[in-house]
Amino acid sequence: MRSFHRTRLIFFVTVLLSLLFSAGAAAQNLKDLAGTCLPDISVSGSITVIPVDSWSSGNFNQLMSVINPFSPGEIQKLADIKMDSTATTIYEGDLWFKKTGLSMGLKMNVDDNFIGKFNRFMGYLGYHNYSIRLQTSRLKGTLTWDPDYFVTDMPNRSSFDNSFITVDLLYYPRTKTSDFYYGIGYTSYELPVHLECLILNTESEIIYGNHVYQPDMKFSIYSLLFGFDTLQAAFMQVESLMNTGDGFGPWMATQDRFGVGFSTISDEAQNWIENANPGRYLYDNNQFTMMVDYNLTVGARWIGNAGPIRLGAGLGYNIGGQTVTAVSSSFGPITRMDQVSASPDLYLFHHGVIFKLSTSW
Repeated sequence: MRSFHRTRLIFFVTVLLSLLFSAGAAAQNLKDLAGTCLPDISVSGSITVIPVDSWSSGNFNQLMSVINPFSPGEIQKLADIKMDSTATTIYEGDLWFKKTGLSMGLKMNVDDNFIGKFNRFMGYLGYHNYSIRLQTSRLKGTLTWDPDYFVTDMPNRSSFDNSFITVDLLYYPRTKTSDFYYGIGYTSYELPVHLECLILNTESEIIYGNHVYQPDMKFSIYSLLFGFDTLQAAFMQVESLMNTGDGFGPWMATQDRFGVGFSTISDEAQNWIENANPGRYLYDNNQFTMMVDYNLTVGARWIGNAGPIRLGAGLGYNIGGQTVTAVSSSFGPITRMDQVSASPDLYLFHHGVIFKLSTSW
């Protein structure tokens, strides 16, 4: 497996370097090609790849009890989630390369949600300071439940392999002080989660009950986001502090995302919750979720022109993570002894070498 990842890494580096150092010599050929394909290719776009994206996930409260020095005590780790490294790909631009499957992929993932509908509306108005970005990856691995905490009918092990998709509509101001971009986004994925169960004791105090997990909780979250990208600023020739000019320079990109959405406790997980807490029924299946997400890229970039074609490339390291907190959609605590409330409180973390190639003509 390590040999496979190493081979992929060498392949992407080779392609990136080849594009950079052959740009000048191939300028005339690229100009002829652009003239031939222009009706089928849009104005600009970029591809970003993390060929080996290493993921981890777990219960956020349990993690904080370990790393927070002011925590009253470590919470026992009942769910151990081991995640495989996968590849992450990010496309940005219009419906570019229209005669390829990439265009269809963008259409399918964009058009079926609010972001895609809003994008089409902006297109009808002829508004050009915006861009669509599609990120695809996979969340793959195995959850192992502590066998000392047996729950009737709930297996102690569950494997998962699910899609992770984020679609963003970004706005790039082009004024001299436009260091930051802004946007709205939609994130969708499924992940096994530790469900924290709450019950009432005989003194009517809310305490922890017996916990379970759900192997396939789906999260659908809309978000507001903002960030900056020194490669993008230089590539777009925006007159700002982020643009240090063509040629080689530092690449730094950061993004913050804040979102809300919904998730649902499955019928299967509900049965496990009620089996683990006999005599009580689940208070609410529906969950209101709140997400905070952060991404940071640090590396080097190159910007230049090859005839009518402008090229940008970046090589760096990306670190990102998010926390998702959920509460009952009823927004009220349990009030009866025969009720049990359950919700996830999770984190996602990933990191890996990142490559970005941008082009416009």
